[in-house]
Amino acid sequence: MSAESTPRLRPSIVPGDRPSLTMVGGGLPEPKLTRDRTALVIIDMQHYAAHPDHGLGKVIRDKGMGADFAYYYEEIARITPVIAAALAAARAAGIEVIHVITEGRTRDGRDLGLESKKRGVNTPKGTPAGEILPELAPLGDEIIVAKTVSGGFAGTGLDLTLRSLGIDTLVMAGVATNQCVENTVRAASNLGYDVVLLEDGCATYNPEWQRYSLESMADQFAYVCRGADVTAVIDSLGATA
Repeated sequence: MSAESTPRLRPSIVPGDRPSLTMVGGGLPEPKLTRDRTALVIIDMQHYAAHPDHGLGKVIRDKGMGADFAYYYEEIARITPVIAAALAAARAAGIEVIHVITEGRTRDGRDLGLESKKRGVNTPKGTPAGEILPELAPLGDEIIVAKTVSGGFAGTGLDLTLRSLGIDTLVMAGVATNQCVENTVRAASNLGYDVVLLEDGCATYNPEWQRYSLESMADQFAYVCRGADVTAVIDSLGATA
């Protein structure tokens, strides 16, 4: 394969005309995806956060606010195949897959973070709200990390797990972009990980929030690019035996 045809990651989101660190530093360098040092981290693609009949969706429906959140669930339908493609590529290449979900450690959810309690969205252990969408369901012994707050690192063993696996680069996707995803991206960057974020593999409640969140992360925390580019780079690593 020639250098010109070698798949690579290309930034799809850069900060706009607002003053930014990208303007000063020239943007983040392209991370290198490798079989042994990269993990795909999928955030909250579960019934609680990504299905209109469970968790957040049920609260929305019961309050008669379905129309207000139609965009969000349409976006989830759009991003799910993008994540599924990256997931299939990661599995074929032998890249570690980690599913981060929101779920309590107790059946009554008493240990859930104050964020969840304030909103009245309960995700106790072992309920349908914690189940991952069928299209993205874990296979074999893929790791599932349960969190009780918005971020994937606070109060979990995610960082220790990643370091034990020798991973230093994270490919991230999921919901909601400006909440649990951004919280996890920023923490990962602070902890010293290179982060690749799938622009078209994350969603939030309106397009303005989506764009602003992506620009904020692209400024200094994540290399934001299209899912097809990430999948192509992973595919180029070749399948494991």
